[in-house]
Amino acid sequence: MADEGSSSEGAVLLRPPQTVRGMTQLDKDAFKVQTKLPVLFIPNDKMHKTMKVLKEFLMKRPGVSAIDDVALNDPRYKKVKRIIFDPEKCRSVDALPDHVKERFQELKMLPETDFEFIDYEITYDNWKYEEILQAVLPEEEQKVAGFSRIGHILHLNLKEYHEDYKWLIGQVLLEKFSTIRTVVNKVNTIDSTYRNFAMEVLAGEDDMLTTCRENGLQFRMDFSRVFWNPRLGTEHQRITDQLRSGDVVYDVMAGIGPFAVPAAKKQCCVLANDLNPESYKWLLHNMKLNKVNGANEQCFNMDGRQFIREQLKPHLMQQQSDEASQCSAHILMNLPALAVEFLDAFQGLCSEQEAASLRLLPTVHCYSFCSGQWGSEMIEQMRGTAALHLGCPLPADAVIRQVRNVAPGKEMLCVEFKLSRSILCSNADAAPEKKRAKLE
Repeated sequence: MADEGSSSEGAVLLRPPQTVRGMTQLDKDAFKVQTKLPVLFIPNDKMHKTMKVLKEFLMKRPGVSAIDDVALNDPRYKKVKRIIFDPEKCRSVDALPDHVKERFQELKMLPETDFEFIDYEITYDNWKYEEILQAVLPEEEQKVAGFSRIGHILHLNLKEYHEDYKWLIGQVLLEKFSTIRTVVNKVNTIDSTYRNFAMEVLAGEDDMLTTCRENGLQFRMDFSRVFWNPRLGTEHQRITDQLRSGDVVYDVMAGIGPFAVPAAKKQCCVLANDLNPESYKWLLHNMKLNKVNGANEQCFNMDGRQFIREQLKPHLMQQQSDEASQCSAHILMNLPALAVEFLDAFQGLCSEQEAASLRLLPTVHCYSFCSGQWGSEMIEQMRGTAALHLGCPLPADAVIRQVRNVAPGKEMLCVEFKLSRSILCSNADAAPEKKRAKLE
């Protein structure tokens, strides 16, 4: 029998057998359980009207058909259907709410006479992946959560205590997600230089070339050699929504293009850069894949500070027309582990004469990790860190906002402020000595 517990209504709780606890090699037969499921026979001509009130109580489990055409096996049921209830929601007609009983009365049905229990075998195929893993892993250990889907790849970040179970976890997830062909696990921290990490294939094909869709666009990549986080789709869209045709976007750490490609599609003028040669390769590919007009974008493969000095500054100085002054400019710095340290590149970027001539002052969007709990204290901590690397206090109207919670006690933030002429022509040599802040 299935493991049984009871709710306040005395409903049976279906769970895999306790004997699978601690399993490290998947044995599907061990997940078979025999139970009894409540069923109700309903005349075909009354199915439509009864389903409207009964659908929330039906069995919803992989591989189980809640509406059973029993006439296929027994001619006595030629004019009826058998519906299978979820035993956790309904164990008897009396347990159904009043509005359901009223519907039975309207249709002149006598459900009590057509309600019974049937013997049913629940197998591995009928359990959800969460139920399987919860039953297998030791009770004191946290469940597997927070995985990401990147095209056909499912990416896990397993903890040390999952080590003995990782192959089973990979196999279960591969089989339970029909669109997944590869399950990988991160085996070290992100390399801050190129923003990628080593990984191991737990199940499926060793194929890291994948395509994913985000906000109506396609992004192709070798996931093992570039950085991609599907949880940032909302942030990418938030920035894109601020842009108008003709705006200028300088993407200092562009990756494979999650900001740069949609900006170029909106007819912005985009200068996008990434230090990682592999990211640069896929950045170019994704511009073409999404049919970006080549006149709108330029891509570079260099260090972020070098890009600011050699590409961003000259291009910014050229924006002197009346038309340019009606647009906005944005500098994106999405390398949360290190980007805030690159703010020093704006110290003394221009001479006083150059700064005075600027007609377009960009807004900086600098992403950073910060330890602690989100709130006023963290905001002030981030403000101080940014000012330390910028070499002067942030403008009074600077905004520091929460992007996402990365882990307990770790937030991803965005520091947003407009570059002032005083920052751009400040004396970098006069800035206070900086120590690398602990951002992770």
